[in-house]
Amino acid sequence: MIGWYRRKLDKFLQLPRYLIILHITAKTVFCLGLGMLLAAYIESAPWALVGWIIIAVSILASIPSSIAILRPEKRRPESGGETQGE
Repeated sequence: MIGWYRRKLDKFLQLPRYLIILHITAKTVFCLGLGMLLAAYIESAPWALVGWIIIAVSILASIPSSIAILRPEKRRPESGGETQGE
């Protein structure tokens, strides 16, 4: 199980900088929306709709980086012992 996390972390660190920033920003915005939802349930205010909209936007923003991280690795065909030039 630890190996799976290590492979995903390595893939995350190999992403382009803009996808890393987008991924972290989306997670931050998700927490902001979640906080608004919790505040809306404590005190009756129109923040519930705003919280759901912010959560939906953050999930949509995290899709590209999540796909890049979780996409299966492409297998390279093995040469099978053949040498080129013969």
